[in-house]
Amino acid sequence: MPAKTVNRLLDQLDELKREFGGREEQRVEGILSRLARQKFRDAKSLIRFHEILLFIRAYPQTAEILRQVERALPSFADRVKLLRDMGADLSPLDNPEVSGIAGTSVTDTFTYNIVHWLFERQIVSPHFSDDIVGKLNRKSQIVTR
Repeated sequence: MPAKTVNRLLDQLDELKREFGGREEQRVEGILSRLARQKFRDAKSLIRFHEILLFIRAYPQTAEILRQVERALPSFADRVKLLRDMGADLSPLDNPEVSGIAGTSVTDTFTYNIVHWLFERQIVSPHFSDDIVGKLNRKSQIVTR
């Protein structure tokens, strides 16, 4: 599906996400169905789809729309992988405002106490910088003495 068509569907879905009523709900179901089958070709439209899905997940018009959204959300790790495999520009996914989409990293600024808590529970990523892990180990030894 051409990018213009995807953007048009996203525009329509974005407009309809706050509308409640028989005709609007049917249109939302149809658009969700089409977009769920879509292979996105750029990160920006994929982010937009994800953001709209999250909104609809919070405020679903019908139980069926909720089911559609809940079927679509788990597909994002594969969608991100497909973009990566296509060589698409994934830099928009690095924005802290959208970080955490499945298949991407989480970007944020954490306090020492939060990082220490994550480290103690072995929640931190294996990609965590060795320098930070070393500092946490030294701090932990100091704190526990």
